[in-house]
Amino acid sequence: MCDHEPATAAKLRALGLRWFRMDNVLTNAVKAVKDGRMEYDWSDLDRRVDFIHATGAEAILCLSYMPQPLDAVPNHERHSVPKDHGLWEELCREAARRCLDRGRRVKCWEVWNETNSGWLDPGPGADRLDAYLKLYAASARGVRAADPEAWVGGPANASGPWDRSPERGHCVDGEKFLRGLLERCERDGLPLDFISWHEYFQPPPVFRDEVLATRKYLDEYPRAKAGVKALFITEWNYAWWPDPAQDCELG
Repeated sequence: MCDHEPATAAKLRALGLRWFRMDNVLTNAVKAVKDGRMEYDWSDLDRRVDFIHATGAEAILCLSYMPQPLDAVPNHERHSVPKDHGLWEELCREAARRCLDRGRRVKCWEVWNETNSGWLDPGPGADRLDAYLKLYAASARGVRAADPEAWVGGPANASGPWDRSPERGHCVDGEKFLRGLLERCERDGLPLDFISWHEYFQPPPVFRDEVLATRKYLDEYPRAKAGVKALFITEWNYAWWPDPAQDCELG
């Protein structure tokens, strides 16, 4: 997100955007950890939140990616799990508090991004779903400690709630991760205010099918379902790179 110019924000405001979801918002928030204490740098987060505010949209901030001082495993793409979940919880708390203190309250916090397709590195031999659920719990505790009314959700699956699908090339373990999150929230009473996923390249009936499948899974977890207020498709389009089919009226 290199363009934070007012002219760009004005163009987006003119579109009448309702929501603006952004990931990668915590990557640069921690500069060092010394004696168990984090040294913060909020300049990148502030710039991103201010830009979204200038567009007139409601921010959905994706709690990602891992600041290098918190890496449990070496990962130059910042997809590592935290070496200390207590520090990650603190980071989420302080990020939400930072937005509140600046008069830029963020209502919706999404936990991580496309973990089902490998965007979270749990380390050798570790289970990615277990790692995500532990990360989700710490994230939810942190955000709610700063803002008890904030919405927390996930799992931000790639290609909806399907484990495998011939029509969706990026589909892997979607049902596994969604059910895993629902089961953990059902069991532990964790907040689950919204369910989110991503989809590209697909016609409207595919999105409908994903919504219906998600609602069906929800019915099996009544305690978790009771807290769910919305379903969000937080990434969608024809493609995620510059592409003639995307950059036209039809796309």
